[in-house]
Amino acid sequence: MAKDGVLPSVFARINSRTQVQEYGVTFFFVVMLVVLLFLSSFQRILGFVMFFDSISIISAAFAIYILRRKGSEGNESNSGFRIWGYPWLPAIFILVYIGVSFSVMLADPDVYLVGFALFMLGYPLYHLLRKSVRKTTFNDHA
Repeated sequence: MAKDGVLPSVFARINSRTQVQEYGVTFFFVVMLVVLLFLSSFQRILGFVMFFDSISIISAAFAIYILRRKGSEGNESNSGFRIWGYPWLPAIFILVYIGVSFSVMLADPDVYLVGFALFMLGYPLYHLLRKSVRKTTFNDHA
């Protein structure tokens, strides 16, 4: 994301000796440490992870419909990405994971609300970072 100008360029730096993006890994570690401090039990941590996993898996499965539609635009011979059982199999898969998400919500509503709030904050944060990084990059090159 740093190469795309969404995150500050420091996140794209790679240690020449270890070939690791140290700033990104360190940031991820700090965020996970904060999450572990606020979620005191293993059950709550598992619920939090399941919530975010289910959202990302639902998004990835839903992308099949988007990519298939984009693949067929303007070129009738290309029907996009093919998948066995389309459109019903991905729809069933998405519905099952929505059920997983709701089971997390029913099991521990606090974890669900915190997870959903963090998830919703990601969208404006993405645009804010993208805007600020573009301004900095533009000003650096001017």
